[in-house]
Amino acid sequence: MYREPNNLQTAAVAWIWPRLKEVLNDKACSESDGSQQLAPCKLQLKRSLALTPGEHYQWFLRCSNIPDEIDFGSRSGHRCISIPDMYGNNEDVRKIFREILNDPKARRHTNRGSGCSCVDRTIRSKKTCVGGHGVMKHIECDVKFSIIIPRKRAKKSPYIIFVSHGKHSHAPPPQTSIPRALEEKLNESIRNALAETHHTTGSKRTWLRSHAMKVFLEDHNARTLSDVHPAFSNDDRLNYFIAKHKGIHQNGYRGREAVRFEWSTYHQDSPDTAYIQSFYDDGEDFLAVCFTKGMAKLWKDCKTFQCDMNFKRVNGKKDHEVIFAQRIDEKLGFITLARAYLSGQSAEHYRRLFETLFECLQKNGVAIKWKYAEGEGVVGVTVDQDAGCIKGLGLYLAGKYPNESEEWEYHTERTVRLCEIHYQRGISM
Repeated sequence: MYREPNNLQTAAVAWIWPRLKEVLNDKACSESDGSQQLAPCKLQLKRSLALTPGEHYQWFLRCSNIPDEIDFGSRSGHRCISIPDMYGNNEDVRKIFREILNDPKARRHTNRGSGCSCVDRTIRSKKTCVGGHGVMKHIECDVKFSIIIPRKRAKKSPYIIFVSHGKHSHAPPPQTSIPRALEEKLNESIRNALAETHHTTGSKRTWLRSHAMKVFLEDHNARTLSDVHPAFSNDDRLNYFIAKHKGIHQNGYRGREAVRFEWSTYHQDSPDTAYIQSFYDDGEDFLAVCFTKGMAKLWKDCKTFQCDMNFKRVNGKKDHEVIFAQRIDEKLGFITLARAYLSGQSAEHYRRLFETLFECLQKNGVAIKWKYAEGEGVVGVTVDQDAGCIKGLGLYLAGKYPNESEEWEYHTERTVRLCEIHYQRGISM
């Protein structure tokens, strides 16, 4: 099911509920001898009397039995909880806290309009409602589902049988009928989100983080998707629209074929907006080089860059991702210069990668020179201990500067340095 994107007020409600629940369950305060919580104990929102060392007032959730003259903390066995500054210094959040403290049950069970339609998986880590109504209730259902699939259904019987047994013990799911006009607006927002990413990704997460999604909420004067329509609280419903859009606009392709379709449709003849700069696939070897025109400009002043294999995006897949990045400073870290996806890690695969990357940069008006050979340009490359990458770069440079030397080792000795972290890791292992 769908989980709304977080914000300050939602996070604040998620923070206060576990603390308040201890009080409601008589587990928050106790006498100094460790006995049970006192009956009149109740949490209140209080501000410190004195300024903190940071020159601001500290807000607390304090038991009503703590004397007012005790400013910071408590020595009486009663609960005193410091509120994080991002919540305590926000007037709107403090107002919500007061509402919850004054009437927890009302805050938990009521909602604007027709009631809360939030549903979610039981495995999620946060147990509070994304609408800020309090702790979500786990309801077990005795209904069992059976799916009967014929073994040779593709030809003889292209159907399945879906059977449910039992009676539901929970409220029905949110309304699923979405008005036609609203559905068209949603599809337009998904299209705009794909355009933002140059049609390279098309997942629910991409859309939820996009500017197009924020515009969609603003157009409907809504804070969350469920405020637009209850059906949007269902994760599967959103996945359906996104999968449908990808099926139409990617022509039903998946994997490499989908990349080929996107490249030929949106990138190949659009140099100003293209992200996929080059695509090669002969059925066995595969290479895609990706960067925008803005990223290409970063190479003009680049004196050194890092080349590293990334395993997060392609975990469990045959293809590999290589990231080219430049270190800005110790605080900001690295900025990505280009990405590439290739089918192998041999020296020849890397040689072709470097050759294709620098040819694509040349087409975008950026000529890469090497200082050891031309007296200006790139000083060197930081790599991990990938032998294929090191030799592949040497083979590329040997082909570019044969007058310097035809031996690839000559070129790598003058351009390559190993990443210290990868080097130390290799020694320790």
